[in-house]
Amino acid sequence: VSQVVEDSRELSLDIDCSNPRTDTVVALLKEALAQVKAELDSLPQPVAMPPVGLDCLASLTVTAPLLPLVRAFRNLLKNAVEACVGREDGHVQAVVTQRGNVITVLIQDNGPGIPPDELKAYNSFRPHCATRKSGGTGFGLAIANAKLRAIGGSLALESEEGKGTTAIVKLMRNGGVK
Repeated sequence: VSQVVEDSRELSLDIDCSNPRTDTVVALLKEALAQVKAELDSLPQPVAMPPVGLDCLASLTVTAPLLPLVRAFRNLLKNAVEACVGREDGHVQAVVTQRGNVITVLIQDNGPGIPPDELKAYNSFRPHCATRKSGGTGFGLAIANAKLRAIGGSLALESEEGKGTTAIVKLMRNGGVK
C-alpha cells in the first residue's frame, strides 16, 4: 500500500523545469539501470537481471531536468527487464539515435509482448489500466509518460505478442523543455 501511495504522489507532482542540466544519454540510462538492478537485488528473493545492451554514442547529450528523465528511463527499463525475467533467452536492448535535434531512445525486450487488444490501454498511460504483472502498482508507465511529457518528450509503445515490446521515447536534444 505504501508504494501505491508513493507512486500516486509522484504522479501528481509538478516537475521543476527551470534548471535543466546537460548529461550524456548513456550516463542517464546507466544510472536508471543501476537503480533497477539495486531494486531487483533488494527483493526477499533476489532476481537475476537479464542481459541489457546499450547502443548509444557515448558523447550524445541531452539538456533537460535529469531526475525526471532518469525516473522515466528506470520505469521503462524495469518493465522491460521484468518482462524477460525467467526467460532463458531474455534480453533488453536500449538503442539511442539522433536525427537533427531529436533524440530517440528505444527500450526493447523480447518478453511475451502485449496482445493487440490490450495495447491501446497500455498506450493510454492511465494508472492501473494496463498492468499484467503481480507486485506492480500500475503507475510505472503513467509516471514515465508524465515525466517525459513535462520535459517536452513523448512516449509510445509498440508490441508484438510472443516477440516483445518496444518503448519509444523522443526528446529534444537541446532544451528538451517545451
